[in-house]
Amino acid sequence: MTFNDHLQHLVERALASIPAADAGDIYAFSFLIDNEDDDPRQPTLTVGYNTEAQARRSIQDASDQAEARWLPDPDSRYRRRAFRPPGTKSR
Repeated sequence: MTFNDHLQHLVERALASIPAADAGDIYAFSFLIDNEDDDPRQPTLTVGYNTEAQARRSIQDASDQAEARWLPDPDSRYRRRAFRPPGTKSR
């Protein structure tokens, strides 16, 4: 499997894990490829997304409505998912 194929598989897996209640409310995705503990043998893909509901909740913590749309969701368990290649594990 090529690296690109592997990334596509990880993205598909991440997108499939999004709760149905959030799916129709998403307006932006983010993708971060990083190495856990700066170790290139431990690549990690983090998929995040923003929802209209989160933007509305963030308005009180933002300087304006535009900023609220890009504030991260404090409940990161649901908004960011880290996926690692098979055979690797988190420390």
